[in-house]
Amino acid sequence: MSMESKTEALQRVEQFLKQEKSRRMFERYQTIRLYLLGHDYSQIATSIGRSEYTVKNIFAPTGSMDWMVCR
Repeated sequence: MSMESKTEALQRVEQFLKQEKSRRMFERYQTIRLYLLGHDYSQIATSIGRSEYTVKNIFAPTGSMDWMVCR
Protein backbone atom coordinates (compact mmCIF):
# COMPACT_ATOMS: atom_id res chain seq x y z
CA MET A 1 0.00 0.00 0.00
CA SER A 2 1.48 3.34 -1.02
CA MET A 3 1.89 6.14 1.49
CA GLU A 4 -0.84 8.23 -0.16
CA SER A 5 -3.35 5.40 -0.24
CA LYS A 6 -2.44 4.52 3.35
CA THR A 7 -3.16 8.11 4.38
CA GLU A 8 -6.45 8.06 2.47
CA ALA A 9 -7.41 4.75 4.08
CA LEU A 10 -6.57 6.14 7.54
CA GLN A 11 -8.76 9.19 6.89
CA ARG A 12 -11.60 6.98 5.69
CA VAL A 13 -11.35 4.73 8.75
CA GLU A 14 -11.32 7.74 11.08
CA GLN A 15 -14.47 9.02 9.35
CA PHE A 16 -16.13 5.62 9.83
CA LEU A 17 -15.16 5.70 13.52
CA LYS A 18 -16.94 9.04 13.99
CA GLN A 19 -20.14 7.76 12.39
CA GLU A 20 -20.29 4.20 13.69
CA LYS A 21 -22.96 3.26 16.21
CA SER A 22 -22.30 -0.48 16.43
CA ARG A 23 -19.73 -1.42 19.06
CA ARG A 24 -18.60 -4.41 16.99
CA MET A 25 -17.90 -2.34 13.88
CA PHE A 26 -16.32 0.45 15.93
CA GLU A 27 -13.89 -2.07 17.36
CA ARG A 28 -13.07 -3.36 13.87
CA TYR A 29 -12.42 0.14 12.56
CA GLN A 30 -10.31 0.90 15.62
CA THR A 31 -8.27 -2.24 14.91
CA ILE A 32 -7.74 -1.21 11.29
CA ARG A 33 -6.77 2.31 12.37
CA LEU A 34 -4.13 0.98 14.75
CA TYR A 35 -2.82 -1.32 12.01
CA LEU A 36 -2.54 1.60 9.57
CA LEU A 37 -0.65 3.56 12.23
CA GLY A 38 1.97 0.80 12.28
CA HIS A 39 1.03 -1.28 15.30
CA ASP A 40 1.55 -5.03 15.03
CA TYR A 41 -1.13 -7.61 15.81
CA SER A 42 0.03 -8.25 19.37
CA GLN A 43 0.07 -4.52 20.22
CA ILE A 44 -3.41 -4.09 18.74
CA ALA A 45 -4.72 -7.11 20.66
CA THR A 46 -3.42 -5.66 23.92
CA SER A 47 -4.89 -2.22 23.15
CA ILE A 48 -8.40 -3.47 22.40
CA GLY A 49 -8.47 -6.34 24.88
CA ARG A 50 -8.83 -9.12 22.32
CA SER A 51 -6.64 -12.05 21.36
CA GLU A 52 -4.09 -11.78 18.59
CA TYR A 53 -6.04 -14.49 16.75
CA THR A 54 -9.17 -12.28 16.78
CA VAL A 55 -7.21 -9.31 15.47
CA LYS A 56 -5.75 -11.38 12.63
CA ASN A 57 -9.23 -12.59 11.67
CA ILE A 58 -10.32 -9.03 10.96
CA PHE A 59 -7.94 -9.04 7.99
CA ALA A 60 -8.81 -12.60 6.87
CA PRO A 61 -9.06 -14.20 4.37
CA THR A 62 -7.18 -11.80 2.07
CA GLY A 63 -5.04 -9.99 4.61
CA SER A 64 -6.06 -6.71 3.00
CA MET A 65 -8.63 -3.97 3.39
CA ASP A 66 -10.11 -4.19 -0.12
CA TRP A 67 -13.60 -4.33 1.37
CA MET A 68 -13.26 -0.66 2.36
CA VAL A 69 -13.44 0.39 -1.29
CA CYS A 70 -17.07 -0.76 -1.45
CA ARG A 71 -18.28 1.16 1.56
